[in-house]
Amino acid sequence: MFSTKQSVCVSQCTFGKSVEYLAKGQSVDLPIFTKDCMGRHIVSEHEVKAIHIKPDGSQKQMEVTDNDDGTYYVTLLGDIQGKHEIRVMIGDAPIPGQPFTVEVVKGLVRTIGQKGDGESQFNSICGIAINKNGDIVAADKDNNRLQIIDITGKCKKIILLERHFKPIDVAVLNDNTYMVIGDRRSSGIVVVNQNKNTVSFFGKNELEQAKSITICPVTGLVYVLNKNINVFVKVFTQECEFVKSMKLKRSTPSCIRLDSRGLLYVCVARDVEVYDRDGVFLYTISYSSKPVQLNYPKCLAFDKYGYLYIASEQEVRKYGCKGRFVYLVHTHANEMNEPTGIAVLHDLTVVAAYNKNNCIKLFVE
Repeated sequence: MFSTKQSVCVSQCTFGKSVEYLAKGQSVDLPIFTKDCMGRHIVSEHEVKAIHIKPDGSQKQMEVTDNDDGTYYVTLLGDIQGKHEIRVMIGDAPIPGQPFTVEVVKGLVRTIGQKGDGESQFNSICGIAINKNGDIVAADKDNNRLQIIDITGKCKKIILLERHFKPIDVAVLNDNTYMVIGDRRSSGIVVVNQNKNTVSFFGKNELEQAKSITICPVTGLVYVLNKNINVFVKVFTQECEFVKSMKLKRSTPSCIRLDSRGLLYVCVARDVEVYDRDGVFLYTISYSSKPVQLNYPKCLAFDKYGYLYIASEQEVRKYGCKGRFVYLVHTHANEMNEPTGIAVLHDLTVVAAYNKNNCIKLFVE
């Protein structure tokens, strides 16, 4: 903490951090740095001021918080869609690079990928997950690989799998180790680490046609949806030991996920069935539920608050407790009708993968 205020060199002062977009209704803290001619942080002897100009042209003085160490911050609330400007002054002098802008958005914000075998390209993209760094992990089936992609669409890493192994879904452990299942020609679970090394391979004897994989947040057990003559969920430890089988009610499931309480959700036909973690059936989120009907749900995800997101053939919807419909996140009728994966980032950006178009789409609510 500095004890004296000094004269700053305005040309050395800087504002903000990289904020490409802000979801409507969310807020972000933006830093201001006051420096001397040598670029060292100092406490300004002049007042630091900031003005917020909204998309509708209205202006207001922003509250500036002084950390008493040469750093300050202002909080921007994205209450209106469109481009927001912030102008920062040290005394009466504007700092360089103005105006600073942040786009407040709602709906589709980015499309990542196309068909191909290059970086951020896909050949039959399937399941997706979010790793502990907040990056997207995509099962790129016919390229026989996983891709790690950040939210700007930049490919950070490619993990090649064996030629015969075609990944269709992926789950992430706490240390960013990935558990991957393959299509019906690739029975078993491959475990790979961040260094692209295969750690283990297991489940070949227990799995015939794996369709979906997820981790229980309560117990840490690994749940795999497996279909042969009957449909079972096979349960394993993270140490690759088989625990048990749980038979499901119906024979046409496509995806499983567990919520923060350990309840198991299963996409099946036009419904989503809910079981406890031991396989006891609890209730159905039904096609015929009012006021909104499901339309062939394909994949599931939960956000950090426990809300359920269901991607169907025509749309992405958000649900609350016991299947209470909250609202429609996005409609993709006549655009992309084959969702194969969905996940939700920490900032509640919804990430959906579409096999037909070999792309990932990002939405904000």
